[in-house]
Amino acid sequence: MIFRCSEIITNWLIDNGVIDKKDYDLYFYGSYTLLISVSPLFLTLIIGVFMGLAINGLLVIIPFILVRKYSGGYHASSPKICLFSSILLLVMCIWLSDNIGCKDLAIFFLFSNLILMIISPVDSQNYRLDEEQKKRYRRTVFHLLIILNIVIVGLHIFQMYTAVICISLGIVLSAFLQIPYLGAKLIECLKVELL
Repeated sequence: MIFRCSEIITNWLIDNGVIDKKDYDLYFYGSYTLLISVSPLFLTLIIGVFMGLAINGLLVIIPFILVRKYSGGYHASSPKICLFSSILLLVMCIWLSDNIGCKDLAIFFLFSNLILMIISPVDSQNYRLDEEQKKRYRRTVFHLLIILNIVIVGLHIFQMYTAVICISLGIVLSAFLQIPYLGAKLIECLKVELL
């Protein structure tokens, strides 16, 4: 879907004389990258509006996007699976943002911070990181978590509990998507021990 939209945008730019045909690949890549980057925001906004919790949705997805970019984690094998699982997880997180208390979320939040600080970044099959990138991404995740945790403490002090819960859920969701990696590493360790 995003691929097709990028084609339409790029062809429209060529047809209207905005860009030369020889620059098709560059503008296709640019529009594709832009659409991939903003699609989680739009998807969350749409789901949030339907659920009557648009602000909650945005407060969940923004920290998720920030952390996920550098923490890595599970990637679906196809765009359809990605879309379906994204919708399911977003609906769940947005629903939880209105139906869970800070105390109920606290242990998951603390555990998620630990997972992200210890395991990040997780390589993707499609994009492998070299050692320098891993160090840089790990530092970035650590700094983002410090900033987000400071924001959460500040919001908690001012009794803005819904915002605390939403931002915390964004962090929990980032950590949740690292669980498949943890499972694969555990299976790998067990296989080595059994041999």
